[in-house]
Amino acid sequence: MSLVELAGRNREDKGKGAAHRLRAEGLLPGVVYGSGENRLVAVERHGFEGVLRRAVTGTVLIDLALPDGSLRVLIKEVQRDPATAKLLHVDFLRISMDRPIRLKVPLRFTGVPEGVRTEGGMLEHLLREMEVECLPGDVPEFIEIDVSALNVGQSIHARDIVRERVQILTPPERAIAVVHGKAVEATPAAAAAAPAEAAAEAKPGAEKKAPEKDGKKS
Repeated sequence: MSLVELAGRNREDKGKGAAHRLRAEGLLPGVVYGSGENRLVAVERHGFEGVLRRAVTGTVLIDLALPDGSLRVLIKEVQRDPATAKLLHVDFLRISMDRPIRLKVPLRFTGVPEGVRTEGGMLEHLLREMEVECLPGDVPEFIEIDVSALNVGQSIHARDIVRERVQILTPPERAIAVVHGKAVEATPAAAAAAPAEAAAEAKPGAEKKAPEKDGKKS
């Protein structure tokens, strides 16, 4: 797992007004949970965006530098504006390097399945991450899964994944990836009938339900 540094500062003010002022200064309000104490903090938004980009491809351990000392944290939750996707708030989880933690680690698939190369099958990814438990120093940046040996109808399950010093918590029977057979093409008559059937089933005047607005933290 990679370690990155992120500058921050402690904060005392709560509420939407205080959070708005922080964002206007280029800061992102946040909370550090864990170790029996919740701390209000603010981090540099630009720097945090860089951390998020790295977190897309792997697990990232953050050295959060505060005026009164540094904390080792993981990203617990990120909140964005549902309309603009602008960062609004971040929750961190403080960790101790000598205590096991539970978290989700992204999967990275490698190879081309035999069933795809020789039988025209299609690979479907059923999971993009797995839950694990281990010491912070043993957290993998990602879990690599080789799918090259899969034939049509075969799949890989959580029980097939073994990592040294890492306990897999995802249920053993959970499928991770499967190779499907080639899709059966519709006959010309069926293909011609499909648009007509769809038009007959369509009903005018249908309304789309507006998405619910998420609550915002401050």
